[in-house]
Amino acid sequence: MMKCVPTSKTCYNIANEGGPEGFADLKNKNMMQYTETTDKQYVQDIVKGAPAAAKAWFDFDQSISGMSSVIPDKYKELMSIAVALTTQCPYCLERHTEKAKKNGATREEIAETIMIAAALRSGAALGYGLLTMKLFIGENA
Repeated sequence: MMKCVPTSKTCYNIANEGGPEGFADLKNKNMMQYTETTDKQYVQDIVKGAPAAAKAWFDFDQSISGMSSVIPDKYKELMSIAVALTTQCPYCLERHTEKAKKNGATREEIAETIMIAAALRSGAALGYGLLTMKLFIGENA
């Protein structure tokens, strides 16, 4: 397993070398899965902990997803998948991929949606690159 340590700009092969201090114990540790479908059971804890905010969010989500629209449902689901890919929400991907399939999305449409989202996400890196260059040049001008 490779572990990159951003502060040192060095990647360590933990399985073979143990890595830097503090990482050596990771090679023998079983890491939990950070996102699993069973995690949805914790929704009840969020609702109990913040009932008014949870109700407001669920009401908002329902009002948007349930309203009539000029955009066909399949296209709304493909857009939702693209957004979920860029925000990296596995639960959104699960929900909207299922709904897209039910609304007739094809494998090719899903694949193209994935590639559009990937291009957009990488384009954002270039956009922030412009800002970075502006900040760099502005400070040294």
